[in-house]
Amino acid sequence: MSHYDADHLGGIEPVATAPGVTVGAAYDRGGPRTVKDSQTYRNYYDWVTSAGLRHSVEIGDTFTLCSGADKVTFTVLSAGTDGTAAGGVAVTEENDRGLCVKVEFGDFDLATCGDINGTDAGSRTDVESATSAAMGDVEVAKVNHHGSSFSSNATWVNTLNAEASVVSVGKNAFGHPSAAVLAAWAATGTVFQTQSAADNAMIDGTITVTTNGTTSFQVTASHSTKTVSGGVSP
Repeated sequence: MSHYDADHLGGIEPVATAPGVTVGAAYDRGGPRTVKDSQTYRNYYDWVTSAGLRHSVEIGDTFTLCSGADKVTFTVLSAGTDGTAAGGVAVTEENDRGLCVKVEFGDFDLATCGDINGTDAGSRTDVESATSAAMGDVEVAKVNHHGSSFSSNATWVNTLNAEASVVSVGKNAFGHPSAAVLAAWAATGTVFQTQSAADNAMIDGTITVTTNGTTSFQVTASHSTKTVSGGVSP
């Protein structure tokens, strides 16, 4: 769970408890039942604690899937558990308290960081710049905060230099994704956008990433012919 806003948390329990689905662990930044004043969070907290699935992580922690040659490693680069995110920067917004995770399979790297911001405007904090060096160059990036104009700053986009970027977004009144953000990611590689911000119509739809972790990766879309194939760099 990247953070505790409803659009990132609300569907977890229904999916995890659906027929035929087994979940062995749930990773989040921790905190008591009162850390977020929303019924969605309280429902999640009650479920994950009663089920004994909760694993709280902090900056520098890792967790894995599989083992040996099949091992996938998740490294937490930022988490605002105590109000301090990567680089010791103080954070107040729920978005900036979220987990920023680097996913590695062999030499393949993917960035996924929830809704962290890339600016100090208003109550926001530039967590992206504080995290960018540790993230480094990646093959694929899940675009922060649905392509918000307050995220994907130049330092972040240029450092990650992703060959493929994925904007997970649907109908909204926030202006996500920003045209400038889409253009910035398009300058480094191919941009995939799941749905339309106007009416939820499918654009690229479900995005699938496959890789052998050593020499190649491919990104495909369910509702378009857009495809990215590339090499994997150590």
